[in-house]
Amino acid sequence: MNHPKYKNAKILIVDDEAIFCTMIKEVFKPYGFIIESSTQYEHALDLFDKSKHALVLCDFNLAGSSKNGLDIVREFKKKSELTQIIMITGRPSLELAVKAFETGIYDFMVKPVNMRHLKQKVDSALNQYHLLLQEEELKRDLKEKNSQLKKINHQLRDALDESKKYQAHLAHSTKLAGVGEMTASIAHEFNNILGAIRGYSQLAIRSASDTDYLLDAHKKNKKAADKAIKVVSNLLQFSKKLNPSMEINDINVAITETITLSLHHLNLQKIQVETKLDETPNFEFDSGQLQQVFLNLITNACQAMNNGGDLQIVNSYHDNQVKLNFIDTGSGISPKNLEKIFLPFFSTKGGDNGAIGSGLGLFVSKQIIESHGGKISVSSTNKGTNFEIVLPCNGLELPEEGVVVNEPCEPSPIRAIVVDDEKDICEVLCQFLIAKDVAATSAYTGKECLNLLEQDSNIDLILMDLNMPEINGDEALHVIKEKYPNIIVYIMSGYGTKQKIDGVLSIGADRYISKPFDLDTLDRYIDEEIETIKERKLLELS
Repeated sequence: MNHPKYKNAKILIVDDEAIFCTMIKEVFKPYGFIIESSTQYEHALDLFDKSKHALVLCDFNLAGSSKNGLDIVREFKKKSELTQIIMITGRPSLELAVKAFETGIYDFMVKPVNMRHLKQKVDSALNQYHLLLQEEELKRDLKEKNSQLKKINHQLRDALDESKKYQAHLAHSTKLAGVGEMTASIAHEFNNILGAIRGYSQLAIRSASDTDYLLDAHKKNKKAADKAIKVVSNLLQFSKKLNPSMEINDINVAITETITLSLHHLNLQKIQVETKLDETPNFEFDSGQLQQVFLNLITNACQAMNNGGDLQIVNSYHDNQVKLNFIDTGSGISPKNLEKIFLPFFSTKGGDNGAIGSGLGLFVSKQIIESHGGKISVSSTNKGTNFEIVLPCNGLELPEEGVVVNEPCEPSPIRAIVVDDEKDICEVLCQFLIAKDVAATSAYTGKECLNLLEQDSNIDLILMDLNMPEINGDEALHVIKEKYPNIIVYIMSGYGTKQKIDGVLSIGADRYISKPFDLDTLDRYIDEEIETIKERKLLELS
């Protein structure tokens, strides 16, 4: 029984023997095929153009035609790749069969034809035709669906771009809304710092003969200047988050120094401070940034206790974590405002109704704590507020073991290049290095530095600015690390984005230094590098 899908299948018979065509029609008539035939090549092509038959049974030699069966097959295939062709010949040869299959026929048969065998081949060829037809339909459908999908994706991209523009505009508008009050807050902060610096300077002038007091005044001025630098750093963090400068520090020292800076204000507010500071190991954190967090929490506690009160600062160490609690006896924070307390520009200083103010202190504090891998949370009742900070103790400082030191073997002197387009920076750093017995020279552009290295590559250390004319620091760094991989390179910048910092570190910078740099901090880094360089030079001598 014939398969239903083959019923009405169109078959074209091309043979110069009319009786052969008639015989095949009679044999296949019961199967429901639609059969046409032709004894001439040109007539067969006309019939094919009109119907695009699923199957062609084609004789190799047509009487009266200048074309053979292979030519006919090629013409049919040009018109329809899907059509299946069975070639029939009375003069077979292996060479002819090979050429016929190369031309694209489905099968090859020899006359006289066994009709039962032919029927099997016809069924198989029609099945192949229907499979290819389904595949073609699927491809068309897939192409159409892909086209629709591309159109939808394009619409989604447009919508996403519009959404991003709107979000950026909204964020910008939100920042602008708080600029006025934020400016007043910043001015207040800097006026306090400048007032301290001016006061200590005037007292120092009046006590010029007291060297101990002069030294103490300079130290306090430096602390005030450091605080101003951190205020600027926090403003930069608000506009674009920067990486903390992680160093091994003592958390208890950071807390007590912050309390000392705030002591005058705390006394004026009649606030008693109690500290319960357990001994904790030194670990990596940015002391300046965490002190800014502590200062924000102390300031908030003072504002919550207008008529005096108690502030308790407690720490504990457990499972490689330090937990800090700042607990005040103020008026507390209402439940509706607790969940908003870390949002930018949110403030309750205008009252418990959540009036919008500068509102940056806790927002920046949360950013700082999270940049250290920690968490900050708040709980409150009508009897006070508890801010809790949990910090991971990364890079714990371990006790040093005894080290056997060999006698020095007179290595070559350490040499350095300071590269910065600011001559004052070059002069300060060169004098700083020379005081450490490092032979230092200056270059004012990246190009000048590379020229110096071309003349003499026996350099151990380079301190280089990131943004310079002619050749930038990152461009010069790439060349240096490729040609002189043993040179230690520090990159310096006054404003480096996280992307920029990660970029120079990935190129091979040994350390990134933020400007304005602190010589006390730089001391430690350079001393470590000097020891490393000396060890390398000693190994080279041995």
